[in-house]
Amino acid sequence: MASKRLSTRVDYVQLDNFSSVVLYHNTAPRRKKGKIYEVERIISRKKQKRDYLYLIKWAGWPLHTCTWEPSDHLPGNLIRGYERPPKPSDSRLESTARAFACGILSMLKSRSLAKGYIELEHDCWRYVTSGKGRPSEHKGHHLLERNDFVRLSILPSDWWYYLNEHGEGKKVDFPIAVKAVVVWSPKKHIFDGKKLVEGPRFPIEKISIYFSRLPCNERNLFV
Repeated sequence: MASKRLSTRVDYVQLDNFSSVVLYHNTAPRRKKGKIYEVERIISRKKQKRDYLYLIKWAGWPLHTCTWEPSDHLPGNLIRGYERPPKPSDSRLESTARAFACGILSMLKSRSLAKGYIELEHDCWRYVTSGKGRPSEHKGHHLLERNDFVRLSILPSDWWYYLNEHGEGKKVDFPIAVKAVVVWSPKKHIFDGKKLVEGPRFPIEKISIYFSRLPCNERNLFV
């Protein structure tokens, strides 16, 4: 899968030499005539008028060179893959399962009842949840039941509850409300040897997650 990238003020030669001083989250290399860049994956998308903009991770380029691209810059099969994601590699699914299970456990053990955030790659998450669950009344959120995670087969069977050494703890009261969100790394300035310039920023992929907790023990765990 490939895509042409947009022209920007950043000089192509500079990017070929990869100077991190001049790379920013909203910039892309100036393309030479006929130059094609391979898409590694689509991170996210957002609505713009009657079209979508897609946040692209470019193969062989660092995260802070990701750009928002309109649909007419991308091949149709790539866009269709956003809606019907292909299966990621086993290693990526394992990382997704580990991040998700650890995030849920942290929330179950926490005294806070606020929503939590779990960092994981959105294309993996789309594969896991595609066609699963149901829309929430809260815009952008989706409601998922325990059996909606069958594609994440490596997920531990006990991911949805926590018990302490006394056999008491908390369990997830399904459904779970989730929403994929993208934030950018904090702003900072760096010294390029001559002057202060804005440092590179990169997208951080997360899911916002909320669920109620129920007290549980060995006897009522599956009730």
